[in-house]
Amino acid sequence: METPRRPEPDATETSSRTEEAKDLEFVLERELPPLIPALEYPAVFVKAERPRPFGRPEVVLWFKILPAATATDELTAGVELPYHCPAQPNGRFAPSSNYARAWQIAAGRRPTRKDRLSVAVFRHRLLRVKVRTVIVDNRRRPLAESTYYSVIDRLVGVDAARDLEP
Repeated sequence: METPRRPEPDATETSSRTEEAKDLEFVLERELPPLIPALEYPAVFVKAERPRPFGRPEVVLWFKILPAATATDELTAGVELPYHCPAQPNGRFAPSSNYARAWQIAAGRRPTRKDRLSVAVFRHRLLRVKVRTVIVDNRRRPLAESTYYSVIDRLVGVDAARDLEP
């Protein structure tokens, strides 16, 4: 008994499938990360998130870059950048962690308790942040120049004379 064979596609079917493949379009799940010059900028706290990238606990603090009376103001003012603060596997932060150090800079003091480092210390403060350009991926492989993006490298300080009104 002979098994039935599928008929061969004709030329119009083949070209139709090729055209469909060319027309595929995809949607990014979020905006591309911004790229701004790697300098120090004034910034204000926007929000905190607790994503679990690659299954690891961390806190991401988001800051909005403010105008700083420089030539790059048009490109940078209003840009929101993340500051990544990896946590230990138990979700806590070491005293030398990005979050603990940023908290101490924003608060202007050492914490009095180890269990209460609220993000509230970042609100209503004009902070100075150092921005860096990410040029390698999470495996330290070089990125193409067109895929570079900016993140906050560290908090530098607080401009106490310009704290913001609540």
